[in-house]
Amino acid sequence: MLNELVKQLVAILRYIAAPAVGIVVVWLADVSHDVVRVAMQAAWPWTTPPSPWPFVGFLALTGVTVYHAHRTLLHPFITTLLVGLHTRSLSPKPSVDDLAFARWRRRGAADHSAEQSAQAVLDETNAAIHFFYCSGWSSLLISLVFKIAFPTDFQLASRIAFSSVILLFLITAVVGDYHTAKLDVEAYRRFR
Repeated sequence: MLNELVKQLVAILRYIAAPAVGIVVVWLADVSHDVVRVAMQAAWPWTTPPSPWPFVGFLALTGVTVYHAHRTLLHPFITTLLVGLHTRSLSPKPSVDDLAFARWRRRGAADHSAEQSAQAVLDETNAAIHFFYCSGWSSLLISLVFKIAFPTDFQLASRIAFSSVILLFLITAVVGDYHTAKLDVEAYRRFR
């Protein structure tokens, strides 16, 4: 039961919380702090105040899009680089696919086994890491959408501060990914 609750919380963190952080970052970066209100009024002009449910749907759609774009377009390159760094001294070197298959096997190991417990920790850590990646990418995507849709209403107070927040998210994610890749390679080595 607890595992299912954790999986649900991970999905919320991954798909809704990251774009919600993106909205907050964009709102804070906006000179007048009203671009979200302007966007909601433009999207739902017939309701005052707008219903929050379409906004939650927007967050979920943004979250799913950003997460899957990141995982399919960018993260394979990051993973290949990090695995290469951590497998330099191993012989034979496991491939990214070898590590992915080993993760799949650890997830299917007997309940409460060392393999399954190690993979559960790696999965939770990876969820947190991808929350940081997706928060950064969501902030960037939402700011671009608002800049295109509302060019006169959305002005960044400081591009340097906004860019710094996005870089902080992405650097935090890469550093976390670096350490988790190291643990993933170690789990592969120990549980073969």
